[in-house]
Amino acid sequence: MKKIIGGFLILFLFAGYSANASEAGDLLIQVDLDTNFTEGCSILKAKPDGTISEFLSGADIIQGTGSSTCDFDDTGIAAGLNGLIYFSEDTSDDILFVDARGQVRTLVTDTFLESLPSFPETIDWDNGMAINPVTGTLVAADEDNEVIVEFPTDVPTPIQNPDHVNILADEADFGALIPIEDVDLEGGIAIDQQQNIYITNDGGNSNNDAIFKLTSQGDLSLLCTYAQLNAVPGIGPEVNLDVGVAFDGSLYVGDDGDCDCILEINPVTCNPQILITENEIELVTGNTSADPEGGLCIDSNMNLFLGDDGSRPGDADRPSIVKVPTGNPSNASLFVSPEEVRDFYEVIAPGGDPRFEGSCGVKLVDSPEFQVPTLSEWGLITMAAVLGLVGLMVARRRTVKA
Repeated sequence: MKKIIGGFLILFLFAGYSANASEAGDLLIQVDLDTNFTEGCSILKAKPDGTISEFLSGADIIQGTGSSTCDFDDTGIAAGLNGLIYFSEDTSDDILFVDARGQVRTLVTDTFLESLPSFPETIDWDNGMAINPVTGTLVAADEDNEVIVEFPTDVPTPIQNPDHVNILADEADFGALIPIEDVDLEGGIAIDQQQNIYITNDGGNSNNDAIFKLTSQGDLSLLCTYAQLNAVPGIGPEVNLDVGVAFDGSLYVGDDGDCDCILEINPVTCNPQILITENEIELVTGNTSADPEGGLCIDSNMNLFLGDDGSRPGDADRPSIVKVPTGNPSNASLFVSPEEVRDFYEVIAPGGDPRFEGSCGVKLVDSPEFQVPTLSEWGLITMAAVLGLVGLMVARRRTVKA
């Protein structure tokens, strides 16, 4: 009986607190997991040795948002300095995070933000999401309102205080540098150690894809114009910066226009260069078409990871993760193959069509140590009832023995 009581108490206190674990060095990538009948999503975890597992299921995410479905098409993810994982989801348009217990919680809702004057349009968090490496705040790009927003990560959540919503740059700021009708903050963002924020603009048919630089003092400038980008041999004429970016000394930018390549950008002078071409990506993946829609992220060893949503003739949607050493891109290798991704999701989501169309991030610090939770009033009532029931069982057992 003592073993039963002890085991029950352990389960009561710790059930649900060990799920969705991750460690420093893990790569997390958003997976759009649609079936023939409904939208779905998942976050895939890859260990440094390439072993994959599911970090968050669609059910975990839906439980957090309260929606009936979830969607990771053009969404962001960022690993916090506090060990927590932040991400956006395209059905709820909330920004969520995974707490130390592995549970999905809400950082801020679209409903709250849309009640503020700074957000006259609906909310649409696309690929742009990054953690300030100095302050630990979360910075995200809202593509509908064309604003860059900063949120603290050390305040009660969900955020309900307007003072905790800091607009770093708005559409008018960007419109002072390029025609305002061409402002489209649909791509990724990255932040360096000097707290400069690099923001990609998807100019669409206007050919105004560009890269902005926003300093910690609030000065916004054009780091790279369309003309500078298009002047690089092999890039144009169509440049399409609506995918991910990453920073580690240089700025790395995905281009899924004519290039379908990864650019390396000097953070001061622009000076764009192609880090890895479409053909080089295809040699690694075995696909005949590359599509860097799945995001860019960097580990502590300066390895760049690319989520490629490539394909072959007659075999579409072959997502893979490519590992590119930034110091020696010719040594690019296949980190997770299309077959591994497909086989994995066929087991846990039969009939699903896994796609890499969101973003990825590498966890740089471990999650905070889990502390045994104190019980709420209802928890104490439940525990008292359980202990009372166990006591009654023990008393009856002794009575029978007597």
